Parts: sequence; structure tokens; C-alpha cells
Amino acid sequence: MKLEEFQRLGQTVKTFTSKLHENPGKFVAIVTQMYWDIKAERDTLIDDLKVLREKNEKLERENKRQHSVTEQFKHDLQYTEWEIVPHLEQENAKLHEELKSKNRIISKRLVESEILSENAQLKQENKALRLQSNTYFYEWQNVKNLYTTLTDHIRLKASANPGEHRYIALVNFMNRLERGEYG
Repeated sequence: MKLEEFQRLGQTVKTFTSKLHENPGKFVAIVTQMYWDIKAERDTLIDDLKVLREKNEKLERENKRQHSVTEQFKHDLQYTEWEIVPHLEQENAKLHEELKSKNRIISKRLVESEILSENAQLKQENKALRLQSNTYFYEWQNVKNLYTTLTDHIRLKASANPGEHRYIALVNFMNRLERGEYG
């Protein structure tokens, strides 16, 4: 302890003792009131801590659920955002080539009405595949946005409460997830 701090502490002790000697009853009443105020604040903080723990547990459960949904979605799609469009273009090109070759064969063997019928069916299948891929893409974007919102919220809470070890642990866990250390 530095000399200045020690002198300041000594001055504070002198002030308390002089106030005690001037009016002991009033001093005791003030100290007692301070005690009850501090105790009430402590009790409030304990209650707040319970509520925050419950909210944290709820967020952790929601985070696990969102992670599960994201993993299932990734598993179902098996493609990332950047792979969907080229894959569909390749599939479309393959279907287009198949359609051309089938049209050549069919034109030799079938009447014109049968050719038009099969062509229409392939176009409908192609359209259905495009609609299905759009649906998966929008669902993936929605899940990605929800995950981003959740992680941004947790990071915001961690920056607003730098001493809160649970938020720090959550941020570290999310960082490991994003680096691919899990799964």
C-alpha cells in the first residue's frame, strides 16, 4: 500500500470516529440504514442473477436447437450457397442435353404430339426442381440469418458484460464452431 493511500485511509478512519463520538445514535442509525440498503441491493442482485441464469439456459437450449436445425439443413442440402447455382446449371445443362438427344430419337420413332407431351413433362420437372432449389436456398438463408442474429446478440451481451464468464464462454464456443472445430 502506498503512503498516500495509507494516509487517505487514516483520514477516513478519523472522520468515522469523529462522527461516532459526535452523535453515536445517529451514526449507528446511518450505518444500520446503509447495511439494510446494501442488503436489499444484494437481494435484488441475487434475484436478478436467477432470472439471468434462466434466460441464459433458455438461450443455450435455443442455440442448441438452432444448431441442430442448421446441421440437419446442411445435411439435407449437401451444398453451400455458392455450390447450389453452379450445380443447378450443370443439372440443367445435362437435362437440356438429354432432352435434345431424346428429341432426336423420338422424332424418328414417334408422332409429333408424343414429342411435345414429353417435352412439356421435362419442362415441368425442370421447373419443379428450380422451385425446390429456391425453397431450400431461402430456408438456408433464413436459418443462416437466425444463427447470425443469435451470435450477434450473444457477442453484444459479452461486450456489454465483459466480466460475465458465461457470455465469454458462449463467444468462445461460437468461435470454435465457426472455425469448424466441432462437427
